[in-house]
Amino acid sequence: MPSIALPAGQERMAVWIPVRRRATLRLINEILAVRARPDWDDELECWMVSRGHFTALAEGLLRRYPRVAVAREFNRAEACTASCKNASGPYCTCSCQARNHGGGDWMAGWRTTSGPARDVGGFWWTWLLAEKEAPPRPAA
Repeated sequence: MPSIALPAGQERMAVWIPVRRRATLRLINEILAVRARPDWDDELECWMVSRGHFTALAEGLLRRYPRVAVAREFNRAEACTASCKNASGPYCTCSCQARNHGGGDWMAGWRTTSGPARDVGGFWWTWLLAEKEAPPRPAA
């Protein structure tokens, strides 16, 4: 299952896709159809891509795979406020774990399941499993 990790305050996100390394690079470039300039991270063994491509990459992966796992770093002490709820885009670090960010519109068309939050080396992370929502059935 492809996975994307969005660390707080970072300009690049980590991407793992269950295919060979070169095939992953081709797939990322094919999905984004732009000069995304992914970089290989030897330590994490993943591709690093500008987080500005998050939504397009997640949507593209969901067209090719049944599910995508999304990890988000967040701040448990940061209250979710009106500025979060009225924001646009998928980038949020507050305690809502991006569920309320922009009214959740960044997840439109996805069915999501959330996992428990975890402390990883002093940083809080939450996992979200995303699937494409089934199109509505036509009336009989």
